Amino acid sequence: MSTDFTPETDRQRVQAIAFMQPQLLGDFFGRLQFQRRIRNKDIGQPVLCRDKHMTGWAYKIVEDEDVKRMPMVQGEGKRARLLATIATTRGFGDNDLEAPGGLFIKPFLTPMPEIRLCDLTDDESLSDDDVLILATDGLWERLTNEEVWLALCSHSLLIWWLSAVIAFLPIN
Repeated sequence: MSTDFTPETDRQRVQAIAFMQPQLLGDFFGRLQFQRRIRNKDIGQPVLCRDKHMTGWAYKIVEDEDVKRMPMVQGEGKRARLLATIATTRGFGDNDLEAPGGLFIKPFLTPMPEIRLCDLTDDESLSDDDVLILATDGLWERLTNEEVWLALCSHSLLIWWLSAVIAFLPIN
């Protein structure tokens, strides 16, 4: 049920921001994503790239400006980075986080959550003992599913034990 919001999966949104406000990229980054790293020898040659409105790739004749700038989205999967710095595109903080060239990353981040509605009332595989754990990537980066489950069980056991003890305490 979970989704990672990485520069790669959120590429079109961050490229659209760069299109509307190119000054956010300075002279260091470019908004286009090339299929491979381009070099000076590629100037004047067609190379596959994509922009904010594209889901696939198209050829672009490489210009000098393209070679001078790093792509704003680099890498793939868990190694993807926005402005060569951060691996996520959704968050509340990082107000002062800077990318190379002294550029602020905050304008490209959004606190907008992904919202999914799931009707679990008709799911026959669920029982009253099932638990849904909502957590951010910070939890899942540090703990396994089993460790979260053990923490939940030990906490639930402690709460149950305390409520049982408190129920038998004399009231003055």
